[in-house]
Amino acid sequence: MRNAEYWKQRFAQLEAAQNEMSLKSLPKIEKQYKRAQKLIESDILHWYARLAKNNSITLAEARKLLSKDELEEFKWEVEEYIKRARENALDGRWVKELENASARFHISRLEALKIHTENSLQELFAAQHGTFTTLLFNTYQSGYYHTAFELQKGFGVGFEIAGLNQSQIEKVLAKPWAADGYNFSERIWKNKQKLIGEVHRQLTQNLLTGGDPQKAINAIAKKLSTSKSNAGRLVMTESAYFSSAAQGECYNNLGVEEYEILATLDAHTSDICREMDKKHFPMKDYRAGVTAPPFHPWCRSTTIPYFEENFGQIGERAARDTNGKTYYVPANMTFDEWEAAFVKGDKSVLKKYGLDLTDGENSDIIKKESEWLSARFKDAQSIDEAKEYAKNILGFDYLQYDKFNLDAANMVNREIARVYDVFGDLHKGGYLDGIMHDTSRDKDWAAAYQKNLHVVIMREVSTKNALSRLAKEAKENFDLGAWSTSAAEHGIRHELGHAVKYWLTDNSPGKLSKISSLRKQIENDIGLDFWFADDNVENMKKAGEVISYYALCSDDEFVAEAVAEYMNGNPRETAKKVVEILLGKE
Repeated sequence: MRNAEYWKQRFAQLEAAQNEMSLKSLPKIEKQYKRAQKLIESDILHWYARLAKNNSITLAEARKLLSKDELEEFKWEVEEYIKRARENALDGRWVKELENASARFHISRLEALKIHTENSLQELFAAQHGTFTTLLFNTYQSGYYHTAFELQKGFGVGFEIAGLNQSQIEKVLAKPWAADGYNFSERIWKNKQKLIGEVHRQLTQNLLTGGDPQKAINAIAKKLSTSKSNAGRLVMTESAYFSSAAQGECYNNLGVEEYEILATLDAHTSDICREMDKKHFPMKDYRAGVTAPPFHPWCRSTTIPYFEENFGQIGERAARDTNGKTYYVPANMTFDEWEAAFVKGDKSVLKKYGLDLTDGENSDIIKKESEWLSARFKDAQSIDEAKEYAKNILGFDYLQYDKFNLDAANMVNREIARVYDVFGDLHKGGYLDGIMHDTSRDKDWAAAYQKNLHVVIMREVSTKNALSRLAKEAKENFDLGAWSTSAAEHGIRHELGHAVKYWLTDNSPGKLSKISSLRKQIENDIGLDFWFADDNVENMKKAGEVISYYALCSDDEFVAEAVAEYMNGNPRETAKKVVEILLGKE
């Protein structure tokens, strides 16, 4: 079971990545504004150089019509503007204005200058609109798929999801979401019209006051800078909205029932985000920009899935609504691999993780949903229910469930189910019973494993700070055994791994001999002559880079550690090799 801290960490990283994607668009927008400013400055200086007397032009002079030669040159330039406008899909209204200007026989000097400057601004906002559209399209698509990826990987259950098509996303982008009733395209258009009006007014005012061209250039640069800041704010706010909207859509499609607000808490956090932090709501109330981020411009808050203390396998619930198969999603699967398998339908990438895509009886570690006990596992809602599940479904009827909390009981049952998935014959001979139950085996040995498992559960699951403490101890002792999972889950898998060794002793002594030889070879390669010697720290560290150094103590521990690490979903080569031997693949 993934706890709240797991989801906070994963979705905080996802929000940071989405935020970074938006921030990367700002230099592009800045470059667009710089280009527009440079063109406008060039037009103004060129115009003044040709018409000014004593560095000044009167309004009356500016209103004079272009001469025949000047009109011909102007029309040639306008034709170039029309060509570029069509090539770059500029606003059709502006193209029509240019065509009308090209057809006129009388154009004043001021009108000509305004058309030149406005064309630069029209090109600026067309480029800006393209940047926005691409960014917001990618933000929505990336937010949706990455949210699905995190949820499926978090629950270890993968199934195909419907891909987003372009028209579907475009409809979302076109829909107004804020109180003003405008979508992002309309906001850009409003900003454009406002800036064009301000630039035109500045040019006219400069002529009225007899100002030099640099005064007009400086004033327009200031207007452009303000517009650029507005554009930056719009980029971050719109992208935050569509990222949030994509998350909400994905939550609904994957069966999340409640969500929680997660604010980025630092000196810049707004009061409203501080107030909303950690509040949770039902998904029916999810409205990006209202009950979900963004709560204000430049908002960095995000959402995470919220679950009560005892919740079921959400991935399984959502998977029941699909017609396809359900697969185990390993902890080390990359987003690109997940997308290829579950969005684009290329299941061949799963072979990397040992998935047998045929219907044969000897399927590999990752099994089809129809055969996979843990894919159908449901968290019990009470200790009695957990005990009944263990007895009736798993055939596991002796652990003292009354001493466990519900989280621990469900974790044990889930891990037993997962071990069965890989080593399906274990339950037939009662081997899991045998490691902790009074069978024909050594009672003391059986009791010891029962005690070990109880210690693992009671100490590592029930104690709040145990995981961080165990992680610290592991680091200090160079023990990399609890590989990419919590110490509690690893400990349970390790103890269950002893059942595999038990089963191996009875059923395949040849495999056990091969595994024993592998362990001794690693010892020889590292040079572990005196296992517990005080001066052997460097050798212990080398061992920890291959497999947990504790695993090299004996064949029993070697098998148990390899099985536990393999079940974690991100095994090193040694653990993988051991399990390949166990599964008859070596």
